[in-house]
Amino acid sequence: MGNQNNSVWTSVSFWRRSAAWVTGFSAVLLVWLSFDSVGQISMGKDADNQLSAKEHRVVKRVPGPTVINYKIGYEMSAKRGHEVPTIGEKELF
Repeated sequence: MGNQNNSVWTSVSFWRRSAAWVTGFSAVLLVWLSFDSVGQISMGKDADNQLSAKEHRVVKRVPGPTVINYKIGYEMSAKRGHEVPTIGEKELF
C-alpha cells in the first residue's frame, strides 16, 4: 500500500504551487488594473469643459468640477454604440 501511485490532482504540493501562481498572477493583474484605472478616471480640466460645451461632446470621462452648473444630457453615439453625456448651456439657478 505504501507504493501506491497518487494522481497529480490529489497531490498537496501541486495545489500549493497552483495557489501560489494564481495568487501572484492575480496580484500583478490587480496592480496593473489599478494604475490603468487611475488614468482613465482622472478629472478633466476647465479647458476640457469649455471645449465640450462648444462642441457638445465629452472629452474626458470625468469632467472638471465647473461642469456642475451646466445642463447635462445624453445623446446616442453611433461611433460608440450607446448614449454619451453631453454638456449643454449653463443652468440658471
